[in-house]
Amino acid sequence: MRHKISKRYQNIETATLNKVDISTKTRDPEMQNVNITSNNSCGTFPSSFEENLKIVTNYRFNVSLNYLHDLKLDDAGIESLSKRVSDRRIPVIVTAASSNHFREMQGMIEILHEKVMTSLEFKFILYDIGLSELEAKIIKKNCRCEFRTFPFHKFPDHVRVLRGYTWKPIIIQKVLMEYDFIMWVDASIRFHGNILDSVFNEAYETEIKILPGGGSIADRTYGFTFNVLGEDPCLFRQEECSASCILIRRTNFTLHGILKPWLSCALQYGCMTNDNVEKMIDCRKNKVLSDVPLHRCHRFDQSVISILLTRLFNDNKDFLLVNSSEYLSKKRRHTSDYLEKLYFTDFSKL
Repeated sequence: MRHKISKRYQNIETATLNKVDISTKTRDPEMQNVNITSNNSCGTFPSSFEENLKIVTNYRFNVSLNYLHDLKLDDAGIESLSKRVSDRRIPVIVTAASSNHFREMQGMIEILHEKVMTSLEFKFILYDIGLSELEAKIIKKNCRCEFRTFPFHKFPDHVRVLRGYTWKPIIIQKVLMEYDFIMWVDASIRFHGNILDSVFNEAYETEIKILPGGGSIADRTYGFTFNVLGEDPCLFRQEECSASCILIRRTNFTLHGILKPWLSCALQYGCMTNDNVEKMIDCRKNKVLSDVPLHRCHRFDQSVISILLTRLFNDNKDFLLVNSSEYLSKKRRHTSDYLEKLYFTDFSKL
């Protein structure tokens, strides 16, 4: 099947785009000292977008077609979803919460309420991926969101391991089955309060926008992921993307070229994650053993989407990156009891 390509990408020659800026101003502060080396000694990517898209759509996964059918990522489902288009340029906000990030999530929601949802009319969807009964009540009471429980029972057992992050692309696709433009935000995201209209308009046109990351993809992705995808890590020493905030529009291209392979990798055990989650996740605990660091740690969903976007756009994916310093920041372990105070204040009035 020949995939439809958005007009924006039909004539892209990736070598003609501007080079990505990997300055420390945009990189993840945890990884500012990582050496991102040139890949001149490696092979090269094909120069045309279409050739790289063909490689991505030819990745082979060991995933039941029933999952792809249910998530509308088989050919019939993609064709159907691609026909449902709206001109609404305000995305649906989507996130997920578990007990270990309960107060971090409250911090995100507090800022969202105070600095974002005051100026524009947003729909906000929050998935419960492991909250206690009381935590769920506290969030539902005052989040101003549509509260949903993630159906782990419908997916392979490894999806239940929260730190494998395979649930994230599944949630994103489930919401894109309903709405054609969404913004995923992790619990660590803190909005600065600046008007987001320009970011939304750019994301609508480019069909995906994502935050810049830190270290190189090859350094922060274990070898098993490259093996399943049939990719050479030597080609992926470019800066990774950060999957903590993603704006994505549902189009034929994003469904075929990004969501289907991203989600297929999530569903196949041993592609996005395996049994060694805790040993893989912390880059700071593993020393750089050479000038060309490889496989020092693993970033799961972030590793895979970084590979996909780099394969599609090579060194030149800078036009997909959000200027994060202007609009938002990541504040890991920044906590708040915002919703708890509202809940127990309301409860005391009864």
